[in-house]
Amino acid sequence: MSTHTTQTEARAVVEFDQINEFEQAEHPTIKGLPRGRQSMGATLLGGEQGFPWLRVRDHVDRLARLISLNFGLVRLLAGWAPNCASYDLKTELPRLMYEDMRHLVRLNERFNQLPGSGRGIEASDELKDFLNRLGAADDHHCFLAGFYFEVKRTLLIALEDYLHACDPLYDAPTIYELRGIIPEVREQIDWANTALLESRLDLATGRRVREWRSYVRALLAEIGGIFGNEPRPAAPPPVSPACAPLQPAPEHFIGDPQMQYMDHFPFDQEEAPVHLTLREIVYHNATEWAAVDHLCVLFFGARNMPLEFYLDLARHTWDECRHSRMGMRRLRELGFDPFRDFKWPYHPKRTQDFAEWFGSLTMLAEACSFTRKHGSVEPFYRFGDALSAQQSEIDCLDERLHVTFGRHWYPVMARQAGDNRPLRELVTSLREKSILARQFRAEELTDAEKLAIAQSATAFCNAIEFDLDFTVY
Repeated sequence: MSTHTTQTEARAVVEFDQINEFEQAEHPTIKGLPRGRQSMGATLLGGEQGFPWLRVRDHVDRLARLISLNFGLVRLLAGWAPNCASYDLKTELPRLMYEDMRHLVRLNERFNQLPGSGRGIEASDELKDFLNRLGAADDHHCFLAGFYFEVKRTLLIALEDYLHACDPLYDAPTIYELRGIIPEVREQIDWANTALLESRLDLATGRRVREWRSYVRALLAEIGGIFGNEPRPAAPPPVSPACAPLQPAPEHFIGDPQMQYMDHFPFDQEEAPVHLTLREIVYHNATEWAAVDHLCVLFFGARNMPLEFYLDLARHTWDECRHSRMGMRRLRELGFDPFRDFKWPYHPKRTQDFAEWFGSLTMLAEACSFTRKHGSVEPFYRFGDALSAQQSEIDCLDERLHVTFGRHWYPVMARQAGDNRPLRELVTSLREKSILARQFRAEELTDAEKLAIAQSATAFCNAIEFDLDFTVY
């Protein structure tokens, strides 16, 4: 049989964009086929308010609202992470961000399977106003309590009601996605109930939280609830009880007051007891939380990017938290108190050029970390420290993924900023800028010598790497 398509076969091929045209077309051989079939349902119930089941357009409306609201919520959560004066919260919230993004991807995939779903994921003006008010809380106690105990709990009820309204056969694909999402939303609320226990232990804080939660309930009522179809009060919402509200993605970040900070990696063992030893690799893992605030602000501020960008960025942020928590756990297992015995490099100010910052993180810092991190695996095994060796292996696995993210998204971000150079030129420029700003103690290098080093990834990484001694444990 010929592999070439015949003219008859070619005429029989239905292009995807013709399906809607065919669906609307008139068929004179079919008796009783009316025109405008899409509006037939409006006349079938004889004045009743609606069908006892959900129609396709009902799913489109509900999913569109869910997607835009949830995207706004996860972006707002990211913007608030830098306001959290708690290491534990800073390194736990990104896990929930990633989970929220996985929910969004599932809902969006189902949404795109439905006709009439070709609309953006950005929130409507009404939802933007709701999110702006929700984000103007006095502190993380109020914000997170309102976010999880009011908004997420209302969302959970709405998702369960949506699930129960679905027909087990008509709506089976939608049911499948909702059944995967609902238990995880419930677990998020349970997490918050434990994580925010301190908010209830201080009477003054507890009163402020109660007032804020009441205000958030009023905001939800004003927008008609999660799906926008609940009765709305005639009176305007009350005035915000916040006295000195913070904003998402602040100019200055708030660190955990239990930690000691510095603007550099350690110079001596007073700043880090493991300085210039193999175990400093474990400390390097622990320091990765310092990138979290910047990644969260990037997540909050990035606009006009594909949904996949935010999913990758959420995963990247969560990974940095996991690496830091792995390092902290291992330091404790080695007999240290991380908050007492170490100082931590932290730059608590928002950058003005996130494309360049993201490129430097992924294409320079993380790309150049493989030599020391992968190189530490065998020395750890030789010293009998299999747990630290495994930690380095896991760290390298994730860092490779992050470099892939950088290769993919850094040029996209640069083009948005008006820089259309290819990735190779962008990265070379980052290396040049980085190495020109460095001081080399062992030898004085001219600018020309530094620029020559920047032309090679290997030479650059070797020039900027940390001084370590893997013969000393």
